[in-house]
Amino acid sequence: MSFVVSYSYYSIAKLCLEGKNQAYTEKEENRNLSASDKQVSFSVEELTQDFAQTRGWEVSYERLFHDKTMISLYYEDLVASPEIELKKVTDLLGVRFTNLKAQHRKQNSESLPALVTNYGELKQAFQLSQWASFFEN
Repeated sequence: MSFVVSYSYYSIAKLCLEGKNQAYTEKEENRNLSASDKQVSFSVEELTQDFAQTRGWEVSYERLFHDKTMISLYYEDLVASPEIELKKVTDLLGVRFTNLKAQHRKQNSESLPALVTNYGELKQAFQLSQWASFFEN
């Protein structure tokens, strides 16, 4: 039997943000930057393209693995409740759960509005679109 674990974000906007300011937060000396030092902005066109591209990948993966047993994990859930989320995976695989200690750190602890300088403008621009939920706080 084949299994697929799908890993995603509830808000693709967070994924876009992390990609844009990754250069700052990957360097050890920048790990304690203030929110204002990590701020970025996006154009509506840039985010529309990123959202559509990411959604396209998700649809492609769903088609590719439609006949496989699949579980979806979301970054936000994994950070909030790692034991619960990892237990889902071990249950699916039929292996004994072992409590693991995560070796990750959150790249941005600040909210999207604190890090995206034009967040209000983007939220308004996407409010009636299929991407509106990405701007819920």
